[in-house]
Amino acid sequence: MKETGIIMSGSHPVDILQGRKTMTRRLWGLKEINEFPDLWEWFGFDNSGRYSFRFKPGDRIVNIRCPYGQVGMRLWVRETWAYPLDYNTPDLKPNTKEVFYKADSPIIAQGNKWRSPRFMPLWASRILLEITEIRVERLQEITAEDAKAEGTAINYRAPLMEFRRLWDSLNAKRGYGWDKNNWVWVIGFYRIKQGGEL
Repeated sequence: MKETGIIMSGSHPVDILQGRKTMTRRLWGLKEINEFPDLWEWFGFDNSGRYSFRFKPGDRIVNIRCPYGQVGMRLWVRETWAYPLDYNTPDLKPNTKEVFYKADSPIIAQGNKWRSPRFMPLWASRILLEITEIRVERLQEITAEDAKAEGTAINYRAPLMEFRRLWDSLNAKRGYGWDKNNWVWVIGFYRIKQGGEL
């Protein structure tokens, strides 16, 4: 079964482990759609399962597959991490997964350094997910229920406001803040528990 790495930042890995996060939204990879979201409309799938967009008012069509996979495929979470101090000793093998995770605690033992999620190998990942849903929508179409599934359950009275704050903290500086209302992948998932976990 195909497994794809997906970066989760901040408290998201812990939110997943504690069952608060079961959904994520990701920007499209096509700059032309991200830069001018109002000029495009989604109108379905082609015969090979690709998502189809039409440029309006013209007839240009763009087809793209979700880079994270399809329903039933798996995602392994990449997060900020560090090697243990004795990683280079001969008796410690990578598959022991004896690593530190920044989402658990921002404090790290002296001598270690945090490593980017982009460079996390599969063996160091502690979270495996299975995709249960993929859909396409504009960012501001998110419902309060979906905002809670995004991990904003800490603020039940205003989950949409909390999601907006979170989205902007990650994307506004890149020019893709809430107000731009970009097209996003909506990916629902559940955590596959390993090693006899309850």
